[in-house]
Amino acid sequence: MNVKTLLLFGSMLALTLSALAQSTVQPSAGCALLDAGRDTLFLTYDSSNASGARGLLLRLTNNSTCPVLLKMEEPEKFVVSETVPFAESKFRSDAGDGELISELTFLTQDARHARGPQSRSGDFFFVFRLLSGRSITFAVPEDDFRKCNDIIVLFNFEWERNRSGSPSVLHQVSFPTGALPAEVRRKLGGRC
Repeated sequence: MNVKTLLLFGSMLALTLSALAQSTVQPSAGCALLDAGRDTLFLTYDSSNASGARGLLLRLTNNSTCPVLLKMEEPEKFVVSETVPFAESKFRSDAGDGELISELTFLTQDARHARGPQSRSGDFFFVFRLLSGRSITFAVPEDDFRKCNDIIVLFNFEWERNRSGSPSVLHQVSFPTGALPAEVRRKLGGRC
C-alpha cells in the first residue's frame, strides 16, 4: 500500500466514523435552553413553611424547550376524576406551573459524598411531565438541611423514553445546603 492509498483510506474511514457518530447520537432532540445563563433544570430556594408544607420549599424549573419526566410517590394530585365514565385517562400527566408537589421523589446525599445518594421512596411511583418553562415546588424536611445533605432530583427528557416506556438515561439536578440563604441556614442551626 502506498502513502496516497493509506491517506485516502484513513480519510474515508474518518469521514465514515464521523457520519455514523452524528447519525446515532441525537443531541437533545432539538431541545434548547430558554435562558442561556442557567442550567437545563435548576433548583432554587423558594420559601420556608409556605402553603402549609412541612419543611423548606425548593423550586424546580425546567429551563429547556422540551418536557421533562419526574417521579412522585402519590398520584392523588393528578387524579382527574374517578367517576367519569369512558374517560381515556383518569390522570392528568402535566404539572401546573408553580404547583406544589408534596410527594416529589428526591434523593439526599451527605455533603462530603462519603456514601451514595439515599432515597426514602418506596417501590411505587407516578411519572408526570414538567413542561417547558414551567416550575414546581416541593418540600424538603428541615432535618435534611441540618445534616448538610445535598438534595438530588432525578429526571429524564420525554424524548429519551425507549420502546418499553422506560428511560435509558437518568439525569440529575442538585441543590446543596450551602445554596440556602445565610439567614435560613442560621435559623436551622445546622453544622454546615
